[in-house]
Amino acid sequence: MMGTAFRAPRRTDIPQWRKVEQLVSAGVLFYRNSGPRPKLLNEVPAFLQANARVKQSPGERTLAHIANSGIRSSRHKQGRLKSRTIEGKTAFDVAGQELRSWMKVLVREGNEWLKGSFRSTGDGGTAVEPHVVVGRRKIFVGPQTVLRWPE
Repeated sequence: MMGTAFRAPRRTDIPQWRKVEQLVSAGVLFYRNSGPRPKLLNEVPAFLQANARVKQSPGERTLAHIANSGIRSSRHKQGRLKSRTIEGKTAFDVAGQELRSWMKVLVREGNEWLKGSFRSTGDGGTAVEPHVVVGRRKIFVGPQTVLRWPE
């Protein structure tokens, strides 16, 4: 049931068998006049991605758009640390939600998000710069630091 134009690769050609396996599991079959197929294993992901968009119904495209927009909505849960003074005590918030010591947050460092605990006081309660403890490391939170609530 591979299609009438299917030609089996040699038994020892493992990459070609993996290519066939990936194509068939994605629903691509081998029929004459059905268009070009990838020749190498590393061409399969790009081929599948290009053909998946063409085969989507309008409803599937709408669902894919909704799913992709969900990723962008997480930006509403991230932001820079804001501080305010309430009754002589400093309070912090991120994206409009109050942030207290030992709350779990994600901190952006370079191109990755690191999970850690927010701290705004040092040992013994003396005030120090707010920071996020990631493992045994402290990442001090400055005006350019972006924090995010874990999902």
